[in-house]
Amino acid sequence: MMLRSGSKAKYDVGTSVMDGSTIQYNFEARKGEECHPTGIDIETSRDSSEGGGIVKKMMAQPTDIDIETLGGSSEGGSVKKVGPKVALNKMKQDSNSKHPTDIDIETLGGSSEGGPVKKTPIGSAPVIALEGDSTEEQPYQKVVVAAHFAVVLLNVIVASQAIFAGTDSMGMVEVVGTRVLPIIATIYASIVVGDFGTGVFHWSVDNYGSLQTPVVGSICHAFQGHHVSPWTITFRKFANNVFKIAYGCAIPLLILTFLPNVDPYARLFLGLFINWWLVSQELHKFSHLKRTPPFIKKCMDMGLILSKKEHGLHHTAPFDTNYCILTGQNNKWLDETHFFRRLERIVYEATGNEANTWNEEGGDKVRARAMEM
Repeated sequence: MMLRSGSKAKYDVGTSVMDGSTIQYNFEARKGEECHPTGIDIETSRDSSEGGGIVKKMMAQPTDIDIETLGGSSEGGSVKKVGPKVALNKMKQDSNSKHPTDIDIETLGGSSEGGPVKKTPIGSAPVIALEGDSTEEQPYQKVVVAAHFAVVLLNVIVASQAIFAGTDSMGMVEVVGTRVLPIIATIYASIVVGDFGTGVFHWSVDNYGSLQTPVVGSICHAFQGHHVSPWTITFRKFANNVFKIAYGCAIPLLILTFLPNVDPYARLFLGLFINWWLVSQELHKFSHLKRTPPFIKKCMDMGLILSKKEHGLHHTAPFDTNYCILTGQNNKWLDETHFFRRLERIVYEATGNEANTWNEEGGDKVRARAMEM
């Protein structure tokens, strides 16, 4: 039997009888990956080899999985799905973290009951890649996010007060020319550089780190698992979606807040720049929505925020381009200059760590390009 995942990975599935009555399904992913089944309720249409009745596999932690049989089960009958969901956790050999795949169950020749097994639509339910995680928004998440915006606002207010200090005797034209226009330029610069920053950050957590990485481990795990089930992000409300980013922003924001004698324009720029990391995660979610609210779509069409088309280019193996997720305006020049390939070679030569994208489908060309830099 063979299993094919939504990420085009192929798995060889073997069976063995456990305790004389239960079939143990052993999943081995091709291309050097280990797979660990964690699904529920798979049974074959025939009795077990011992004649003890229907063979059933009972497992825990259900998620959606798509299993295809090429010639029926090892017992000679076709495999059918009797429980609502089946799951498979695959662990890459080059990573310490587990990445659950998420696809639907379907047999090539139909179920033992005479008809094809109905597919559960991809994207109809979230897939939780991290134990203990949830798409439900929690009060503490709202507090974390509120605290983030409070600190950002504090820095913006402090910077603004310092910028407008001593302008009482100035005329309107002078205030606009010497204060307002520089503020607008600073805000715009923070967006452009912020978009670039989200690209570098996105590239780094996509390609390096794991759940065990200090501070950003959960972020690495979430971004890497996002390639397997990108629709899960759309089930998250705002605070649930961004609070992990808020943790990563906390230290630089606090340093900025308590650092004395900071130039007001620098404080304004850095406060907004750090804030865009968090905001970009929500804009990232918008790019995956099946139904985009009219106002959000208008902003996408105007190029003010990340568009579906722009980000869709990233979600194709080997996931090596279009990393910027605030506005996406930096993606073109970063990809054309092979900026991230240059970084990957630097990281590889300095540490020996390969970028994850090198080991994805089609990653050989990405590796070759990086080594040419």
